[in-house]
Order: sequence, then structure tokens, then C-alpha cells
Amino acid sequence: MRSNQTPADRPRGGGALFLLVLLLALLAWREAPPTPRAATAPPIEFSGQRAGALLERLLGDGTPHPLGSPANAAVRERLLAELAALGLAGEVERDWACSDEYGVCGEVANVLARLPAAGSGPAVLLVAHYDSVPAGPGGSDDGSGVAVLLETARALLAGPPLARPVWLLFTDGEEMGLLGAEAFVRGPHLAEVGVVLNAEALGASGLAWMFETGEANRELAALLGRHARRPAASSLAVEIYRRMPNNTDFSVFRRAGLTGLNFAFVGETLVYHTPLDTAARCARGSLQHEGDQLLALTRALAAAPALPVAPGRAVFFDLAGFLLIRWPESWSLPLALAALLLLVGQAVVRRQGARGLLGGLLGPPGALVAGGLLGWLLHRALTALGAFPAPWTATLGLARWAFVVLGLAAAALLGSLLARWSGWGLWLGTWLLWALGGLALAHFVPGASYLGIAPALVAALAGWAGRGESPPRAVWLLPLAVAALVWLPGALRLPDTMGYATLPALAAVTAWVGAAALGPFGAGRGWLRAGLLALAAVGLSVTLLARPAFTPHHPRGVALEYVETAAAAHWSAAVALPPAVRAAGEFAPGRPWPWVSSGGFSAPAPRLALPAPVVAIETIEPVAGGRRIRLALRSERGAPLARLWLPAGVELRGATVAGVALSPPPARRGVRGTQLAIATLPPAGVEIELELGGTEPVTAWVADASQGLPAAGRPLQEARGPAAVPVHRGDQTVVARELTL
Repeated sequence: MRSNQTPADRPRGGGALFLLVLLLALLAWREAPPTPRAATAPPIEFSGQRAGALLERLLGDGTPHPLGSPANAAVRERLLAELAALGLAGEVERDWACSDEYGVCGEVANVLARLPAAGSGPAVLLVAHYDSVPAGPGGSDDGSGVAVLLETARALLAGPPLARPVWLLFTDGEEMGLLGAEAFVRGPHLAEVGVVLNAEALGASGLAWMFETGEANRELAALLGRHARRPAASSLAVEIYRRMPNNTDFSVFRRAGLTGLNFAFVGETLVYHTPLDTAARCARGSLQHEGDQLLALTRALAAAPALPVAPGRAVFFDLAGFLLIRWPESWSLPLALAALLLLVGQAVVRRQGARGLLGGLLGPPGALVAGGLLGWLLHRALTALGAFPAPWTATLGLARWAFVVLGLAAAALLGSLLARWSGWGLWLGTWLLWALGGLALAHFVPGASYLGIAPALVAALAGWAGRGESPPRAVWLLPLAVAALVWLPGALRLPDTMGYATLPALAAVTAWVGAAALGPFGAGRGWLRAGLLALAAVGLSVTLLARPAFTPHHPRGVALEYVETAAAAHWSAAVALPPAVRAAGEFAPGRPWPWVSSGGFSAPAPRLALPAPVVAIETIEPVAGGRRIRLALRSERGAPLARLWLPAGVELRGATVAGVALSPPPARRGVRGTQLAIATLPPAGVEIELELGGTEPVTAWVADASQGLPAAGRPLQEARGPAAVPVHRGDQTVVARELTL
């Protein structure tokens, strides 16, 4: 069949590939945080350099400062001094708090400061936590958030008087189970708060994403779009995070009924929760991006006659940080239907045959499957060759691009197979499928519906402008560009947030996006294009294999434990160990803790006969179908942490710790039975009350934990080498004993 298209309008295989490469380069460039403003920037502006200097002052010598530690108290005093320098009085609010979700209790010391305001009304609450994990100094997590809040407060105070109250809340104990936020929402101030902005970090660099909101987010999304500099946000991230087990302080406020926005920058994930998370390592550009957004939003909220917290949810996404597109969630179904009807109308008018339409309907799913399958095969091969010994590695960035290129190869391969159907039928079938996908998402996962609606609606409108027997080049490429801009930013972030296991999904998504232009991909020598792209993916993979998986700058996280019971002692680790550590300790799969169901590695250790925790059962009272047991727990060796495990099958109806009620915590993955943790065990001990179902004696376990290993563990620590460091809770000494209740 002769085509009426001019040569300029005919699909060219290189055009679609060039456009995707150009857009990928644009997205990579826009993922870099902005240049931080100098310390000499105008006082009313946020300065990343000023925030960085403040962060260094806060962290002092960089000693880790977990909840309850002397270093934690020192950071708190420096925080109060910084507030005083701004003319603000920091209120220290101490209380015991418990987290029902994590089954942990501890004494926290939150710091609350109130900015002077000319008016009244519900307050804007800015939140960050000042405690760190035991393994690291918390430069990014969450010293960055503390510094951002202080620099934001300084800029606000340098401007005109605030019309609405703005509060700064620096929570304690976030790392131990969101305890500071739990204490605040159960305290007297919750009713005075109208909206919450939370500042967090997952790594030491990157853009600050807005990834979580409260239920009422329609007006807040509009506010973000109007005022945020370089927004990085999507309702898809909100939908995903809702379904994940992860939490921040903001999760506590959201469950308490408040709405707001949660920000975090994600990059250099291997630094997260390690000794390398220092003030110097925290990217000043990331501070700038997070601070720009919080300052602009706080100013807008403080000036608003009424807080934008009316019920209603929005669908929103940013286009490479240039603008935030949004609409009410209730519009998603009508928009999806509009795109579908416009495309169906074109199919009727253009009288396309079933074969071309069928090719378009089957091509994108085929590309998705092919990309996922090729990605899975490459992932398996690289894993077998030792490229991914842990969920995150120093070569993860290189791996990301290898799988992106592989996804493009899958799209080019499918395009070459469907090249002879590159007319309107293939185009219409492709976009009818996208419109149907948008319709399904609008019904089942509204926050993700823009993934189908935005590209399909652009395609439907562009298609009506097309003339000739085949779609012009612009009709192919315009919706392809929109598809890439709405799909690829989230896909490219997957490895940073969820690890190397998501790389096959990245290849599949890239292939799916490429399949939006199957006609151009298949034009010319599509099979040759696919082969060259596959070779490029292999070349990137070979380069990846030639590089070390971990370096001193991007190390592996390995925490070691000394675990002692009355019967034996072991070295223990929860993750795969470097070969030198395995050899030094003769580690084998399995963990010595009786309450851990599976996973990890252990090795025999010399038993040091350390004093076990002391438990005194004070009273046992019968209750309906069970008993109430009051006991006192203390650590004879002064350990600050303690845990109590009840075996599976024991009904824990409720508990109180230091007089604070605790609902039975949910089952934890990898733990047999129920765990109750004390994050701040006083030297004199703590009183615990348990209500158990049944009257039969129960054999439980109690353990205390302190930081560091005994001297006998020094060879294991040295064997870790410079490319491995403690992570999360860090190295610990644990002494456990059986307890009959």
C-alpha cells in the first residue's frame, strides 16, 4: 500500500530512541539537587550553606546520639542553644511513650519551639527528629531535618510577622519506634495543630521528594504546585508508601487524623544509618531543595486565612520538576473515559482493521513481559557472578542504566516484529490499551491513574490532528514524551529506595514506555537497533562486574552481635558477611537467638559469663480466662536496652510499661511469638505489667543489650575491613535468659 505521508512524517527508528535518550538525560540532570545558596544569601532566603554549618555545630564531634544516651542529651543542649540564638525558647517535654505498632516503649525528651505570630488559629507544625541510630551520627537522618527547620525558622523570623502560629517540633526516639511523635499526639498540644510538614532523609544526597500526605491532600497539593520550587512529588508515591511497612514521624500524625506533607531526600543509600552519615557527607544541595520547599510552604500556610485542609484527595505528578500537574481525584474516571472515547472515535472514523489494532493491544504487554524477562535473566546472571551481594551496592547507579538500556532493547525488538503494522491500527491499539489502563487505575488505585490518563489523553488529542494513512512522526513522539516523563522518574528511583531486586522491574517499565512508540522503534532495522542496545546493556554489566561492589566511600553495612545465654555464646549477624569475617569467625547459616525463626549467620564465641538481666515477679493476679503479672526488669550490667519475648501461641492481651498502656504489638517478620522492647532501661529498672490469656506456665526470654562487642570480638571487627561498617543498631552485646511466667 502506498503511503500519502511525506518523508518527513514517516516514522524513523532513530527518532523515538533519540527522544527517549534525550528525556533520560533530562531526568538524570533534573534529579541532581540545586546549587546551595551561599551563607551570604539575603536573610529572608533559605541557604543550604548556612544550614550545613548549623548541622556541623549540632552534631559536634559526630558521636552517635541514640535515644537515652549522653550524646543525645548533648545534641539536645546544642539544639536549645541554637533556638536561643534565634530568640526562641525551646520547651523540653519529657514523657514515657509506647508504640503499639513496634511493641517498644521508652522515655523521650521532645523539644518544642513556637515562633511569634500576630494572629491565632491552628498551628503549622514543622517536624524533624534529633536522635540518631546507634551505628551513626545521623548527619542526614535526621540532622538534616533539624538543620532545615532551624534555617527555615531563621528565614521566617527575618521576614514580616507571621499571621498564624508556626511551631517547631524536634522529636526524640524516632529511630526506636517513632516514640517522640507518639508522645506528642497523646499529649496536650495535638488539638492546637492544623497541618504538619515533616523533614526526613534516606541517604546523604538527592532531591527532596514529597512522598506522603494525609487523607485530605487536594488543597495541599495545589499549594505545593503553586509555591514549591522545583517540586518532586507524585500521588503514585503516596499510594505506594501507604502500602509499605515503612514509617516516619509523619505516619503517627496521619494516624492521629492530621494532614500535611512529608519530605525526604534519597540518594547515596549505603551511607544511611552508618558511621558515614556525617554532617560533612550530607549534600548541601539536598538541604537547599528541602529547605526551599518547606520555607515556601510554611510562608504560604502561615499567611492563609484558613488552612488548606478541606476533605478531598488529588492526583498529581511533577514534570521533571518544572511544574506540578494536578486534578481532583474525582476527575480521574471522567478523564480516563474521555481519552478512551476519543480514541474509540478515531478507530471508527479511520476504519482500522483488527490486525493492526490487535498488534497495538498486544505489543506493549509483550514489551513489558520481554523487558521483565530479559531483566530477570540479567539480574540472575549478575547475582550469580557476585555483582549484588547485598540489596544496595556501590555499583547500583551503573546497574540502573544497564537495565534501562536493556528495556529499550526489548521495546526495539517488539517494534521490529510489528514493523509492518506501523499504521494507525498499531497506534490506536497501543493507546486504547493505555486508556483502558488509566480507566482501571482510576477505579482501583486513583492516585496512580495519571500514569495511564496523561499519556492517553495527549495521544487522543494529538491523533485527531494527524492526517494520512499512517500517524505522522509528531503523533507518535508527543505521547511517547509524556509517557516517559510520567513513568520514568519513579522507575529510575526504584533501585535507590528498594534495592537491586527492583532492577528487572525497571527494565520492564522502560520497555513498556518504549512500546508507546512501537512503530518508530520498528522502522528501519529495528532488530539491529535491539541488538546494539542489548550489547550496550551487556557492556555496562561487564563494567559493573569489573568494579568492587563496596568501597570505603560506599561501604557494606554489617552489624555484629555477641549473644550469650546460660548454655552458650555466639557471634551473630543478620546479613551475609564479607568472606574475611566469615573466615575469622567460622560463621554458618542460622542465628543463636531462640526467638528468631530464620535467617542470618552465627559462629561459636567464648562464653564470658556476663550478668544476665534481673527480673523480679512482684504479683500475679487472676483475671477472666488468664492472669495479670507485674514484674520489675533491670540490667545488672547497666545495659540501656531490653527485650521480652513471649513464645508463639501465648495470648498477650495488653501491657503497661512505666505506667503507659501498650496494645499487643503485631507479629514481626522473622520473630517467633511476641516481642516487647524497652528502649531506655533506667539503672533502677522499669515496671512492666502483662495480661496473658490462659493459666499454664509460660517459658519466655528476656535480654538486655549494650553497644559494642567485648574485646574478644575485635578480630571480627578488624576483619570487616574498610569497605564494611556497622549499620542500624550497630554492634551489640546481648545477654539473654529464660523466664518462667
